[in-house]
Amino acid sequence: MAVRSAGEASEVVRQFLERMGWSLFVFPRRAERADGRWVIEMVVGMKVMQFEVDDEGQIVSYRTMDEPSAPP
Repeated sequence: MAVRSAGEASEVVRQFLERMGWSLFVFPRRAERADGRWVIEMVVGMKVMQFEVDDEGQIVSYRTMDEPSAPP
């Protein structure tokens, strides 16, 4: 699946979280293009997570942010 927008990249992340069983209390926070990848921040439960999605729709990396979560 080719990813052409922040919305499509966010959908890739949402589907990943659903497969991992983390689909409750997931809210998009921020999306931007950086270094040829989509950087997507999502509030997942009480954590903020950052995902990098490439143009082919693959999650390249993800990590938990060190800041408290906040509503989008």
